[in-house]
Amino acid sequence: MKRTRVAGLGILALGLAAVSATAEELALPPERTQGPVTYLTGGVGKEESDAIKRVQGRYPLSLLFVERGGPNTWHYLANVRVTLRDATGKSLLETTADGPFLLAKLPEGRYTVVAEIYGKSITRQADLTQGKRAQLVFEWTP
Repeated sequence: MKRTRVAGLGILALGLAAVSATAEELALPPERTQGPVTYLTGGVGKEESDAIKRVQGRYPLSLLFVERGGPNTWHYLANVRVTLRDATGKSLLETTADGPFLLAKLPEGRYTVVAEIYGKSITRQADLTQGKRAQLVFEWTP
C-alpha cells in the first residue's frame, strides 16, 4: 500500500511540474530568431513579466528598459528600438522591444547594444563568456 501511495505522489508531483512549466510557457511571449540571435521580448503585465524573470537564466543577455519616475521609482518602457552588434560592428539584431525586457541567446563574445526611445540613444557593452551572463539596464530620465 505504501509503495502505491508513494508512486502516486511521485506521478502527481511530475504532473504538477508539467502543468507549472506549461503555465509558464503560456505566459511567455514567443521566441523569435533574427540571423544568429534567438530572443524574446515583452513583459507587459504582471504575469508575462514574472514569467520572463523566471526564465532569464536561460539567456546569456538580458536587457531591461526603464524610465526614472522620481527619486526611487521607475516605469517600465516598451517600444524601445534595439540594435545589437558584434565586436566587428556587424549588426546582428535590429528590433523594437514589445515590453521592458529583451532576452537573447548569443554565442560568447563582446557585443554593443544600442537602445533608443524618445529620440535618445543609450549604448552599453556586453561581454559574454562561458557561464557568465550579462544583465544591462537602460534608464532614461524625462
